[in-house]
Amino acid sequence: MRSRSGTDPGDPSQAQGKFSPLPAITWPLIRTHLLALLVLGLAGFGFLVGTSGSYAGRVSAVLACLALLQGYALLVIATVRRRSTAFEAVTTEEGIVIRGLRTVAVLLVAMLICAAGFPIAFAIGVFRDDMAPGSSGMFAMSLIVELILIPVVAMLLLGRFRMNRLVLTGSAVTYVGYRHTRTAEWADFDRVEIREKPRVEIVLSGRAEEFSVPFGLLAAGPVPLAEHLDDLIRSPKNRPLDA
Repeated sequence: MRSRSGTDPGDPSQAQGKFSPLPAITWPLIRTHLLALLVLGLAGFGFLVGTSGSYAGRVSAVLACLALLQGYALLVIATVRRRSTAFEAVTTEEGIVIRGLRTVAVLLVAMLICAAGFPIAFAIGVFRDDMAPGSSGMFAMSLIVELILIPVVAMLLLGRFRMNRLVLTGSAVTYVGYRHTRTAEWADFDRVEIREKPRVEIVLSGRAEEFSVPFGLLAAGPVPLAEHLDDLIRSPKNRPLDA
């Protein structure tokens, strides 16, 4: 697993605490995009063919294609942000807070709505009996998608999801995800890495602890975020005071 660390023994950048930027283009990254585009094209073609001749079917096809496009847009955003130099942090009563990207949150919600909506429109077309022949398999697949998404939509409507953020205090680092929260003490860490596989994430680690932060969901590029965390690990005086 490839990594870039500002605290590796013998690392020439150790003195400056600098992290090497991630490469803009790699073969695994190209392969991921090609595979995503292939799936997007085949799925979109299948939906359009399977729903031809039906108004409700066309609505379901549009919703399904929008969900797929929004998913690919998230991949594009993550790819572009691999070399981002942005670092947005605010000081609050909680500590130093690096907030989540609203663009990502909006895309995720929009993708969820479209993905949950297309089986409903599909079902209307099936019950009206104006779908293309052979669309029963696609309808069965849409029902499976709906059954998976119903609990997620219910939790979203009940306010069980929240904007993600990274909270840094004088004693601990906390990642608040959309549903789960994880906290660890600074004393548990002595190293920061930027890992590229299977996804880009910032990893704080020590002898018995490892704490990963999915940078793509935060308003910070991987290098600035890693440098900031590395500085706080090595210089406790720079950490915010606990409330």
